[in-house]
Amino acid sequence: MNTPPRSYDELMAQQHHAAVAITGAHHSNWNGKIGPTRQVENGVILGTASWDGGVLYDDKYVTEPLKQMYEHKGVQQDPATVLAYRNALKTVLHENSHMLSAEGTSHADAMQAFQNPPVRAIEEGVTEAWSYANLDLYIDKLDLEKIAPGLKEVQGRQSYPQFAPAANALATRISEVSGVDSNEVLRQMNVVNAAEKWPVATKIVTEAAGLDKIVPPAQLAQATQRVEQAMQAPFGTLADLKGLQPDQQRARSAEIGSEAFDAGQKEITAIKQEVATTGGLQPKVAEVSAETNPKQAELAHAMAMAQGGTKPLQGVQAGAATPVGAGAAVAAKPAGPAVGRDQGLGRD
Repeated sequence: MNTPPRSYDELMAQQHHAAVAITGAHHSNWNGKIGPTRQVENGVILGTASWDGGVLYDDKYVTEPLKQMYEHKGVQQDPATVLAYRNALKTVLHENSHMLSAEGTSHADAMQAFQNPPVRAIEEGVTEAWSYANLDLYIDKLDLEKIAPGLKEVQGRQSYPQFAPAANALATRISEVSGVDSNEVLRQMNVVNAAEKWPVATKIVTEAAGLDKIVPPAQLAQATQRVEQAMQAPFGTLADLKGLQPDQQRARSAEIGSEAFDAGQKEITAIKQEVATTGGLQPKVAEVSAETNPKQAELAHAMAMAQGGTKPLQGVQAGAATPVGAGAAVAAKPAGPAVGRDQGLGRD
């Protein structure tokens, strides 16, 4: 039987170990540092996973509820109070999920890729979707029901209404063709950094389609990249949903997640037809003119950057995306690399 952390400080000291244990991740990149999130004009940033390895939590919605939980440990509280505890713990799991990565990698390796809309969307969507669905595992691993009875009996808050439903929908559709449980699809993406989430999803899809058996080995990487880019494109539009009401964001986000899967399947069909007709993949000339179609050029540039490309756009200024706290209208960060991944609290 587990022994729960005896204090708030012990809980913080064990937060990353529990996340690694329940996800099966290779390691956490948390450096042991904790601090408060930055204040913004509109909304609240619940948590931030900084690129330097630190985690930041909002005092009102995360730190204080968890400290209060330990001040009254073992005592049954009213449902609203227990719900505040659970929501705080979900933020802790969310930020610690951001810190997970595969062997030989760091979450900070993905800092540049995270500036691209489809990469940021899948990172935040998967992190929130998995953390929300598996919070009870985290509570059990830390044995926190002994500290706050009823933690698993209340329904917590899900953040990122424009990102999480898309991740759930994508995982569900991938599960349908691969036989891999949708929660396992999310878990496999959750344990790698932001730059590796799309490759993980694409690998499951392309293996299920048998591309590795029909595409010439020398062209398999090219085929895989085509499928990945096709699925990424719809996710690049998710950030545009932030002006909608939360329920509208969730509904459209789920549709976009399904559209991303369909786009990948369409590309797989095209690849199979090419191979069947010509014996291999045919080179594609698809140079997009920034002067005649700047929006399409920007999307193409973002997708190229997500794949590690660095070629600048011609004829149009390519600005780096500036991530902000999701689920809330928050002040924009200065241009340049983000200091971390923010989890925002707003109307949802």
